[in-house]
Amino acid sequence: MIKFLFLFLASLFLAVSSGQERPNVVLILSDDLGYHDLACYGHPKIKTPVIDQLAQEGVRLTSFYSGATVCTPSRMALLTGSYPVRYGWSRGVVGHIMKKKRGLSPEAITMAEIFKGAGYTTGIFGKWHLGDEPDFMPNNQGFDDSFFINKSNNQTKKIWAGGEVTQNPFDICGFCIHIWSVISKDTIGISKYSISASDKAKCAFAEIAIALPHT
Repeated sequence: MIKFLFLFLASLFLAVSSGQERPNVVLILSDDLGYHDLACYGHPKIKTPVIDQLAQEGVRLTSFYSGATVCTPSRMALLTGSYPVRYGWSRGVVGHIMKKKRGLSPEAITMAEIFKGAGYTTGIFGKWHLGDEPDFMPNNQGFDDSFFINKSNNQTKKIWAGGEVTQNPFDICGFCIHIWSVISKDTIGISKYSISASDKAKCAFAEIAIALPHT
């Protein structure tokens, strides 16, 4: 299904290159959300009306496979469309088992870099977990703007904006509440950390990687 996602993106870029109107693109990624944890996927007690509406009005995939079972490699696969072992992963996650000074290889071509190459402004808001060394930060992987934790919320107490720590320590509840997308015709963003798409020639791609329901 990762290949399906990139086929979709390829068709999107064909539309862009043909002169059709450019859409803003928002990729929402939840952390440790199970297949059966949503009402639209059959959970009898958990109520998820907004997500259910997205499923009803869009496409609900029933055989989507993650690139791995844990954070770091699955995010590598999602952003690159490649097997994680090709871009720096062998085992574990950043901050646990995985060797220090390892992360998503700077040589990898990410989804953000593809969008940026097509003239989009790009941003990531939420959980990164693809490396905590300078070379592995979002700004070196195709993202213009960022507001994130570089590991799981139980592994770090720092919030980053761009390449700088802005909060240390932080309150995880406050952080999760803060990660809400403000989506309009011209802007996609998180609070004051927003990426502007007011110029018709400069649309926006935003990855919103919330740290929930992982605890």
